[in-house]
Parts: sequence; C-alpha cells; structure tokens
Amino acid sequence: MSTKEWLTVIAAGAGVFFMVVAAVGLNRMPDFYTRMHGATKSTTLGISFILLGSALHFGTPFAITKAVLVVVFFFLTAPVAAHALARAAYFRAVPTCPSTALDELKGHYRPETHELEGEVKLHCCAGTAAAEVVSADEHNSAPANASGETGGAVEG
Repeated sequence: MSTKEWLTVIAAGAGVFFMVVAAVGLNRMPDFYTRMHGATKSTTLGISFILLGSALHFGTPFAITKAVLVVVFFFLTAPVAAHALARAAYFRAVPTCPSTALDELKGHYRPETHELEGEVKLHCCAGTAAAEVVSADEHNSAPANASGETGGAVEG
C-alpha cells in the first residue's frame, strides 16, 4: 500500500472511531443534554475525518473542495443546532440526570418571553467556570475605576 492509501485508511478509521463513540454516547449518557453533547461533538469529528479520507482517496481539486466545504458547514452548524436543541429542551423543562448539581440559569429566564433577565457574567476560577446574572441596574452602576470613571465607551 502506498502512503496515500495508508493516510486514507487512517483518516477513515479515525472517522469511524468517532462515529462509534457518538453511538455509544447516545446509548450510555444519562439524559438529553449529555446525549446531545456526545452526539454533536463526536459526529462532527467523525464526519470530518471520513471526508478527509475521501478527499485523500480521490485527490481531485473538486473532491477536496467539496470535502472542505462540508466540514466547514458541519463545524458552523453543529454548535448552533446543539444550542437550539438545548435551549428548547431547557424551556420545555426536560429533566436532567440526578447527578447534575448546578443549574446556573434557573430563575433567570422569563417563561413568557424566553429572555434572560439581566446580563450573564462568566467567571473562571481554579479551573472551573461559573456564571453570574447581573441586573441592568447593577451593570449600569459599576464601581468607578482609578480615574473616577464608571465604565462605558473609551473615547480616543
């Protein structure tokens, strides 16, 4: 076998591996949210590697262009679709598994408009991320910095 054929087999094999991981994740994960995570991440990688293998196999500029465009399409649409599904599931109160300990958005969404009350600030401390919702009043009354300004646009 030539180097090109070996690379094709390795890429296709990696794609199949990630697709199998996605299938196992769909069966093993405890709730909708974790299943969705396993399915979207692994299938995107799986399809990317399989298309890489097909682009290597055919080797024509047309095949390579098509494969690259499909991979870009998947990388752009999979996160958006996962977010839309998760948001719809959250609004429909799809239950989480019992071991889910934290719901940072609980009590901050208006059910009638599906809008977040206030502004979410993300904090990262010691390897963990946490979100804090700040009301518009708290956001507008930010503490003054060293020059006495309270924030806003920087004038040049």
